[in-house]
Amino acid sequence: MVKSVLIGSLLFLFSFGQGLEDSLPLVQIKRNGTDPIKVGDVVVLEFETSDGEVNQLDAVLEEDESLIDLGWFWISGPKSLSSRHYTFELSPLTSGSVSVPRFVLKDLDAHSIGITQSLQLSVVKPEGMEPASGEKKEQANVKSYFPLLRLKLPKWVVLFSGGFGFLLVSFLVFLILKFLKRKKVSQEDLPKESLDALLSEHEQALKALLNLEKKGYLKNKNFKKHYFKVSEILKNYLGRRYGFDGVESTSSEIINMIKKRGIEGKTLSEIIYIFDSLDLVKFTDHVPSYQDGVNIVNRTQSLIQNTQRERKVEDEI
Repeated sequence: MVKSVLIGSLLFLFSFGQGLEDSLPLVQIKRNGTDPIKVGDVVVLEFETSDGEVNQLDAVLEEDESLIDLGWFWISGPKSLSSRHYTFELSPLTSGSVSVPRFVLKDLDAHSIGITQSLQLSVVKPEGMEPASGEKKEQANVKSYFPLLRLKLPKWVVLFSGGFGFLLVSFLVFLILKFLKRKKVSQEDLPKESLDALLSEHEQALKALLNLEKKGYLKNKNFKKHYFKVSEILKNYLGRRYGFDGVESTSSEIINMIKKRGIEGKTLSEIIYIFDSLDLVKFTDHVPSYQDGVNIVNRTQSLIQNTQRERKVEDEI
């Protein structure tokens, strides 16, 4: 029952479409010119209509049929020569008696306003063209005269090309987005050295002190190792902060450099105190307490925080 209904519906739609074409006004077409037509020539056809402005021509074809199957290649049109007088151009792909298919005329709103009558034209082979027969003949004509850039391809080729093009564009967009994402460098992707390079000298020093506590030298009573590390961190910070090579300098050299840069008062006294405390453990047999090791880290942190560069207004904005 359902199958019968579907078949009946399809037959109705087909007959309706066929009836619509038959109900359109017939428009006569004629060739513009009298010279013999050769395969590959541009044939100018003209027509006149009395109803509306023609904006589009649609060939009346069977399903999965194209102009190429009928021996024609579409060139251009419709072109308006005068009021209601138009031309369009085709190119024959085969020789012999070739029938120009019917075309539905459509206006600016894509409404059908007429249909052309069929026209039979005689096409001859151009000089030098080798004779061919059957399927080989059609292939030879198409190969010799068919403009590839204007080829009307089968539907499956168009769909496949469209799908491939979509995938290609999507892949390119993916690559572009991936490239832009990589330019926004995240801290998780950066190596440790790169991360440290992004920090200011006081941020690096405070981070180094924090990491030092995690190493557990104090808990393991490895006091010399702990004090040497604090000294290295402080030397590196002061050198970068005040513009000299702090890592390769002794405590006394660093203090002299600090004095030359006009640092005095409480800040200078604190620097001297911290280095004296560090050197006492580093270069003697003096053994500090656990709390002494904690206090030296705390005083070094306070010194760094109190002497850090003033943040520029531009950075805050």
